[in-house]
Parts: sequence; C-alpha cells; structure tokens
Amino acid sequence: MTHDSVNALLQLGICAVLLLDLRAVLQHREVRGAHWAGRAFFIGIGIWNLVFWTHLEQWRSVAAGLLVIAINAAWVVCYVRFKLAFVTNENGSKRNGRVLCPAKSTGFSTEPCGHDSTSDNRMDTKVQ
Repeated sequence: MTHDSVNALLQLGICAVLLLDLRAVLQHREVRGAHWAGRAFFIGIGIWNLVFWTHLEQWRSVAAGLLVIAINAAWVVCYVRFKLAFVTNENGSKRNGRVLCPAKSTGFSTEPCGHDSTSDNRMDTKVQ
C-alpha cells in the first residue's frame, strides 16, 4: 500500500467522523459548544494540503481531501444558517424561527415551515 493510499484512507476516516458531526447539527437544528472558526481553519489546512498533495501527485489524497473540505464547508454553512435563524421575539427570549421542519422530508428551508407542532416550541416564532 502506498503512502498516498494510506493517507487517503485516513482522510476518509476523518470524513466519517465529520459526517457524524454534520448529521448531529442537521438533526438538532442548532450548534452548541463549537465555533465556525475552527472548521474554517481546517478548511484552510485542507486547501493547503490539496496544493501539497497535487505537487506530490498523490491523487487519492487529493480526492479524499476534497471530500473533507466539502464536509467542513457544509458544517460551516449549517452553523451560520442556524445561528442566523435565532431571532428575538416580543418577550426578549430567543427562539429559532427558521428550522428544518420535522413534518417535511424536503430538507432545510429558510422560511418558517408553518406546520402546527405543540412538541417543538421553536416552530412558533416568525422570522422578521
């Protein structure tokens, strides 16, 4: 097994862990205890690695590295979207007005879904 293959397999392992993080963010519709800057830093390292691996002609590592960058970028996009989705309502409490609607299987929407849900109190706030 070549160094390129070993590195690519390690990068794919990183992808598996990052996908778990991304899945958790999408399921919970919020990010806690993390900051986007850490992921942005690793995106920067990933871009440097692409330059470096291309120079070394390690194409498996380049392909796996692109996947790592894409997953990190998706996490940052979710972070920003979910953080921006929190709005302050009339009583001054923060609630999520733009969420992934559990009643729909179509995915993330930037508009309030409008479905009636008594179990999810974050669904009742309108985005201004």
